Amino acid sequence: MRWIAILRGRTGLSLAATGGVHTASDALKMLLAGADVVHMASALLQRGPQALKDVLDGIESWMDTHEYESVSQMKGSMSQQNLPDPSAFARAAYLHALNSFTPPPGVRY
Repeated sequence: MRWIAILRGRTGLSLAATGGVHTASDALKMLLAGADVVHMASALLQRGPQALKDVLDGIESWMDTHEYESVSQMKGSMSQQNLPDPSAFARAAYLHALNSFTPPPGVRY
């Protein structure tokens, strides 16, 4: 998701999110970051076609609540390029990396 948000608007390529999309929330995050498409193979294999209906219903509900008229309008609205302070995006990613680091067993720091 981080790289999709960074690359959105900086390349003419289509961007696809290919992992970790199981819910409407997952799909929305990827679309808001700037993905053109999201792949849901695991969710479809695990839950069947109902998974797709659940995600689509969730996206429609979220869009109504947040007054988006189309997926195109939403796509990339939270990408690095569309933020008021793009450098804040980089700082937040750096802080997340620091805060989520866990040293291997036996390593002290």
